[in-house]
Amino acid sequence: MDREKAAEIFVRHIYDTSISGAMHQVDEMIDDPIGYKKGKWEMASHFFADLTPFEQEVLKFIIKESLVISLHKFLSSLDGVTGFYESNNCTMQYSVYLDLFEDVENAIIGNAFESIKISPTERGEDLHDIFMGLHDEADSIEEL
Repeated sequence: MDREKAAEIFVRHIYDTSISGAMHQVDEMIDDPIGYKKGKWEMASHFFADLTPFEQEVLKFIIKESLVISLHKFLSSLDGVTGFYESNNCTMQYSVYLDLFEDVENAIIGNAFESIKISPTERGEDLHDIFMGLHDEADSIEEL
């Protein structure tokens, strides 16, 4: 597998679990509050129910775009765009690899047959660009 395909898989997973997953979970918690913060979700559910459809749409937009901004910044740091970090008397840079395994048993013991470096790249731009492309694509589908 090449680096570009590995990067797309990584970013798609982040988008699906973070943006799509979070928005789906928010809808579910508004509809049926559960969990250790059930009381807060019940308050949110009542608050949401009192909003007009337009206000509900604006609130969901704010929640979703806040996630997008946060993840864009996170992926930019993985790309190396934000440079190096100083901590514990050393210079650091984040990196991401995708490890490929023949089967679950090899994955459990960490025996990868291939390890693909996803980031950072010399260009320092791919992950956050892929992410924004997925976001733009999802937005255009929602508008249809």
